[in-house]
Amino acid sequence: MMEDNENRPKNKNYGVCAFWCLMMLLLLVAGLVFAIVYLTLIGPNTKAEEVQTGPVSTVCNNTACVSLAHSLLQTMDSSVDPCNDFYDYACGNWIKNTIVPDGHDQAKTMYSDIDRQQDLRVLLEAPYKSDEPEAVKKARTLYDSCMDKETREANGINIINGGTEAAFGGWPVLGSNPGGNFNADNFDMTAMMTGLFVYAGSTSIARATAKYYEDSKEFKLEISAGTFTAMPNIEYLVGNNYQKERDALVDYMTNVALILGANPAIARPEMEAVVNLEKKLALAYLDNQPTPDNVMTVREMQAMYPDIDWTVFLTTLIPESVATITDDFKVVNVDGDYLTEVFRILSEEPARLIADWMLWLCDKDATPYLNDELRNAHYEFMAIVEGTPDREYYQDCVDVVHTLLPSATARLYADANLPTESQTLIDGIAENIRTTLTDLIGKSSSFMVVAAKEATKAAVKEAIISVGVPDYVRENDALDKEHENLEYPAEGSDIFQNFLAVLAFRIQQNVALLRVDNTEEDIERLMGATPDIGITQPPVFSKDYPWYVNYGNLGALIASKLTLATEPADNLGGAASCLWKQYGQFSLPENGRTPLGDEADIIADNAGLQVATEYFIKQLTESDKLMTLTGLDLTQQQLFFLNNAQLWCEKYSYDYADEFENVTPGRFRVEGMMQNSAAFSEAFKCSTGNRMNPASKCVVL
Repeated sequence: MMEDNENRPKNKNYGVCAFWCLMMLLLLVAGLVFAIVYLTLIGPNTKAEEVQTGPVSTVCNNTACVSLAHSLLQTMDSSVDPCNDFYDYACGNWIKNTIVPDGHDQAKTMYSDIDRQQDLRVLLEAPYKSDEPEAVKKARTLYDSCMDKETREANGINIINGGTEAAFGGWPVLGSNPGGNFNADNFDMTAMMTGLFVYAGSTSIARATAKYYEDSKEFKLEISAGTFTAMPNIEYLVGNNYQKERDALVDYMTNVALILGANPAIARPEMEAVVNLEKKLALAYLDNQPTPDNVMTVREMQAMYPDIDWTVFLTTLIPESVATITDDFKVVNVDGDYLTEVFRILSEEPARLIADWMLWLCDKDATPYLNDELRNAHYEFMAIVEGTPDREYYQDCVDVVHTLLPSATARLYADANLPTESQTLIDGIAENIRTTLTDLIGKSSSFMVVAAKEATKAAVKEAIISVGVPDYVRENDALDKEHENLEYPAEGSDIFQNFLAVLAFRIQQNVALLRVDNTEEDIERLMGATPDIGITQPPVFSKDYPWYVNYGNLGALIASKLTLATEPADNLGGAASCLWKQYGQFSLPENGRTPLGDEADIIADNAGLQVATEYFIKQLTESDKLMTLTGLDLTQQQLFFLNNAQLWCEKYSYDYADEFENVTPGRFRVEGMMQNSAAFSEAFKCSTGNRMNPASKCVVL
């Protein structure tokens, strides 16, 4: 040991120097490691302007990106020329390899109703948690009572018959059987309309709804037309081509009446009379224009429509704590001319027929949730008029809970699938898209009137869209505050009783918006959260996707929602007619049909992609630091459009392809949006005159 010490250099600072050299070496290595990690794993949703500039390109290798790349490769058909048919290029292999499941009318790549139903079923059937808010427990209670098949089968008919007779004087078609015993001398149209609406959520003659009016910045009570029968479209009641559907409606109504105990000799004639009454009302509705600025006092409503005691109706609907109903209380009668016709038509009909009609509108809503015999009658009818096949029972139960208690199901979903960091990214995307859309509107030459442009910009800035979940949904106290007035009749109540309790609760939540001292937090809570949970998860969005994928997918969808909030068809007449003509040239390869869907949706689709592309290009010019995806020999620009297109891959059952007409097919969406995008043609180097790069394009903004 002494020998070794003697052989060391005699410099006394040797140890200090060695120490500092070692430290500098470690710092250098750490810096290199940090740089490598930063360049490889920098947050994919970081805005382009927040990262260094320069022609740097990295591959996103996290789990979400690898899964996305695999999905893109499995879905696309690279043998197709993208400049000739981008839909088949983007979706071709998926279409070839996908089989529409039995009992369903279509399959699609976008998060579907089936996906949502399956996910929420798992969440609703999961064990209760001790820290769960009461609102979620109430959602589970509604779901559990819906899924209680034993009670439903044993008591379903008795429940609805007993409730109908006790509350509304009986359904006339049932005669002297339980649920019937109608007495025309005791018929009170005001009492029946009030009871059906306030306590059962069913509307016949008219409905009353609190709506926000932008011009006066306040909620007002709208009186509007009631609903029609189970037909999906009012045209089915009057159109010459829908006799099959009308016959199916009579069969359905007759079957329900017979199951509930009606005499076969009178069931069909009475139900035919109800359908004929509805045909008269439907024609009156189509012949009369809305009257959106028709403000009237209760006194004026009473003078114009004396068949209803409007003070009784409104007093029953609106608690004293919300508003005091006097003769001078004002409503907006948005369907005034139609209501005049309704009361004229009803004045010519017997009380028995009117009661048959009004109570049918209530009973029809309950049939899918009672016993299997009634449920089967419902789906036999739906298969004829909508091509909708029978569904598993849990799907109906999930849908009723999600529709009536959306904030509670949003909380379940957020806890399981939407961490706050994802919500923060979504909120940032929404604001950037809102700003980009506003800027594009300001530069646009598509608006026919300058005033319309300014009004549209204002509408975009103030539009309320729900993406993800609002903050209060994650707070137990705030969520429970929203649902504090929901009380079920008793422990173990059946689905029909609980269903009515929730409907009455929702109506009270709505009319409470009329309170003049509501805060912004009150309004948010009363309106409730109705999030589109499908667009906050793959394949639309992931916090781990490259940012440009999220903007091309979620950003485009948000821009579409914002565009729809501006009533685009009214302000973009030239673009609207151009798009309608363009889409009219498309056809489905399955049958050659050209179902166009809604004009406003077509405009919104094109505006959505245009806005998202504008943001993407702006960021791209400021920095090329974008992540590519492994295994795909495509540029970031090409991936931007490919991801968007693959949201719309669809495959239909044969019957559905022949019958659906109210929705724009995914094929048309992709072809139209890409044909109108110069950036798409540039990305894929499509020559002018190629099918996907026509010389004349429809420019929305």
